[in-house]
Amino acid sequence: MAAPVHAAEAGQRARLGRVALPLVIAAFVAWFTADAARASFTLENLVMVAPAAALAFVTCAVLAVRAWRGPEPDAAEPAPLGPVLALLALLAGLVLLMEEVGFDVGVLLFLLATPWLLGERRPLVLLAFALPFTALAVLGLQAILPFTLTTLVL
Repeated sequence: MAAPVHAAEAGQRARLGRVALPLVIAAFVAWFTADAARASFTLENLVMVAPAAALAFVTCAVLAVRAWRGPEPDAAEPAPLGPVLALLALLAGLVLLMEEVGFDVGVLLFLLATPWLLGERRPLVLLAFALPFTALAVLGLQAILPFTLTTLVL
């Protein structure tokens, strides 16, 4: 017969479980980055992988520390599935329409539709959010990518 689990021990196990997920994700990112570097250690190959890996490592570290040091999460209702599926559909639309309308227009439409889906209805706020981030994404990628992006306006 198993010994009863004390509340402190159960809390410690739950905390370890919450810390384990970001560590597993960081391990996968490390493997993926090392594999990409082994395939070809060139700027063209690592231009997107290395910055994304760095961002993923920082995010995983922050999440792991917060999970370890933070309070126990409240037992909350799960998020409704509708908005999650709608965001996935918007992302799929961005990918599918990119060649048809251009990367710039596709990103702009995505960045307009996403906050609208999440409840923002003020047109000036939508434009003030979407326009600068679209320009930043398009011009930034054009500056670092070794190939030309298909764009309509920028």
